[in-house]
Amino acid sequence: MLIIGSEAMAGAAERFATVIGDRYAGLMGVDVATFDMTSTRFVAEKLEAGEIDWEVGYDIVLYEPFTLHNNGEVVIENERQHLLAVKALAESYVEDVSFLVTPPQPIYRASYYLTQIQALETFTSARGIPYINHWPNWPDTGSDELLTYIDGARMPTESGIIAWSDALIAYFVDDKSAK
Repeated sequence: MLIIGSEAMAGAAERFATVIGDRYAGLMGVDVATFDMTSTRFVAEKLEAGEIDWEVGYDIVLYEPFTLHNNGEVVIENERQHLLAVKALAESYVEDVSFLVTPPQPIYRASYYLTQIQALETFTSARGIPYINHWPNWPDTGSDELLTYIDGARMPTESGIIAWSDALIAYFVDDKSAK
């Protein structure tokens, strides 16, 4: 399995990988590739440059499409094309790859960002791409409690890492042993 996304998901991805490794007794490996950039830069500088070793033949690819980094930088339509480019590349190496999408973390008092997240979910649903929504595990974006889940740099704290990774774990394991 390969997890690709922004650096914000690194903690959640690592916790997920540990639980999955324990749960499946090493039968399923998880590689994590996180980057601090927009999806435009990711596609141009990392995806097309061969930063990821697709020869591994990943059966499952979980993609977080850099939506927070894209906010105000990359239009929604271009983010969608980048998502489809990652999916197409994964499928070019493993025809029946399971390609899934998860949104980035919530942010405090978000406005247009909420529109971007809703558009992402709508887009993936329309394309039949599984969408792992971890947002129900977090406090509402207007709640001061959210500030205990993200730090001043909008990065997940331990509470945020658990909220995000628990949703991923539940999707793949579907039990309560992850907590």
